[in-house]
Amino acid sequence: MLTLEEDFDFEIFGICSHHPDYRLAFEINQKLNLRLFKSDHDFIPDLKKGTPGAFSCFEHIDEDFGAFYLIKNSAIGKHLIPEKSMIDYFLFVNQLNGIEIQKTVKILNDIGIVLATYHFDSSHLPSISSIHLDF
Repeated sequence: MLTLEEDFDFEIFGICSHHPDYRLAFEINQKLNLRLFKSDHDFIPDLKKGTPGAFSCFEHIDEDFGAFYLIKNSAIGKHLIPEKSMIDYFLFVNQLNGIEIQKTVKILNDIGIVLATYHFDSSHLPSISSIHLDF
């Protein structure tokens, strides 16, 4: 289960890529040695404002390594994080065991289909506090 709250322990990476989610997940798996797989269902957040959208989601959960969620930022004209509407995907990472933020940004930027990667501080994303993500 992924829950984002004001005091959550997640790192957020924004990824710009014009490629489909399955292709990006494959490339991230290769570079970060993960096993992101398509969730059985799209992610439907409980948005405090407006009607929810169904966002494509890939996940990797490892008790020792942590949890990774690759979620598409747009779904039928809605954005998961509207203040970052130019971002195509968000990679939420819990328990950065052994992963350095700047190194992860560099690795993601080195993926040929990635145009740019950014690390975001949740305190600079006001909509995070209005999103309750449950899997």
